[in-house]
Amino acid sequence: MQVNPTIYQHQMNTYSDSQILTEFRRRRYMEPVRDDCTIERVDGVSVDQLLMDEIRQWYARLIDTAPAELLATEDVANEVTMEVISGTGAVRLTLPDDVRRVISLTIEGNPVAVLPVKDDNQPLKALQSNPFTRGGRMRPVALIDSTNRITLFAHDGAGNPPVLMSLTAVRLTPGEYRFDERAWETVPQIKI
Repeated sequence: MQVNPTIYQHQMNTYSDSQILTEFRRRRYMEPVRDDCTIERVDGVSVDQLLMDEIRQWYARLIDTAPAELLATEDVANEVTMEVISGTGAVRLTLPDDVRRVISLTIEGNPVAVLPVKDDNQPLKALQSNPFTRGGRMRPVALIDSTNRITLFAHDGAGNPPVLMSLTAVRLTPGEYRFDERAWETVPQIKI
């Protein structure tokens, strides 16, 4: 007898600034507002603005470090510009400005997803300067830099540039927060 494993579906949610502020306040035990006491600040700082600053920092950290299944990813391959770097067997991919994190990319002829690494990975970067050790079509290497560009080493030996099939990324759109409901577990709690 064969048993089918249970498949769990998680819900991807989208929040506006006001919705995430309300949800953040509730999860941090700041809602509902108590009627028997008041809190006042005399320095003119808005508590909501302080919370929004904290929310933006939390969300950016979530995008940068969370497992991909907690994030709203999308394929942006058709928005990427590609420039061949002559004599290197590499191409430079320029990403859309709102891409915060690249999860993976795939090229034609290689079904395995390439995981981009930061270009400050010195040993891997050094290997790409040698035509005998640099990445190729069957073992591509993608180095991403701080300016949202990827250098993709995936030559085919004949000098043909790779064809980008997909590029899965997470966008950072101002005023919009998209993530799986399980990501709420990463919100730091106030110690009472």
